[in-house]
Amino acid sequence: MPGIVFHGEIPDSHVFIRDHDIMVAPCFSGGGMRVKIIEAMSHGKPVVTTPIGAEGLGATHNENIVICDSVNEFTEYLDHLIKFPDFYHRIGQNSTIFIRKNFDNMKVSAELIRFYISNLS
Repeated sequence: MPGIVFHGEIPDSHVFIRDHDIMVAPCFSGGGMRVKIIEAMSHGKPVVTTPIGAEGLGATHNENIVICDSVNEFTEYLDHLIKFPDFYHRIGQNSTIFIRKNFDNMKVSAELIRFYISNLS
């Protein structure tokens, strides 16, 4: 489609995320953590993904992530993010706050240590 570029594998995700405004992650299968989605959110980038892409994150649609079920929804929300800067900035800012609250390395490490200590006895 005109204006759409599929980048495939990229050499440096930090540079790629920094240089692009919106992350589109149309995940249709898979398991485990969606690290690139978390990484983009930590950089304040709005992420548009599927329910499978958002699975396990605990993120909230239209608050800190955009979750779409169809091609039409992807198109509508991408258009909305581009045309409405307030929406774009709100999702981006909220995504950063969400990641800091839920995926901060120090917080996760402290919880893991507490878990190990409580299960030693």
